[in-house]
Amino acid sequence: MMACNQQTVYNRYLHTSLNGWERNDTLRYIIPTIQKDGNYMEEIGVRINGNYPFMKLCLIIEQTKINTHEKRTDTLLCDLINKRGHPLGSGISKYQNTFHLTTLQLSKGDSLRICVRHDMKREMLPGISEVGVRLYKR
Repeated sequence: MMACNQQTVYNRYLHTSLNGWERNDTLRYIIPTIQKDGNYMEEIGVRINGNYPFMKLCLIIEQTKINTHEKRTDTLLCDLINKRGHPLGSGISKYQNTFHLTTLQLSKGDSLRICVRHDMKREMLPGISEVGVRLYKR
């Protein structure tokens, strides 16, 4: 549910390969120049189908402020399947899950490069159809 006081400045999903998401297949997002100083909430969205074989997903998210080269790396552990084997999130054949990543202090003129990859034991990870990044100002 979105509140009226949220201003989405970026919201994009990228597809993974139909054969599976390879560990070295990094998804890259470029967030354009920020127009207002402030605190920005960052979310990661994961869409899975019935082929996903695990209960959790471990993601590595590397972020770089393009103008200052300031870097930040986060690890996000996502719960996708419950103990009974049922997908969490909303949907029927694809399941949408959204996870809060962090709150960033950004200044006018900042832009971000965000790289997302999985850190699971399996090299080729089936069942993940898309991964997204959303940034919004509170």
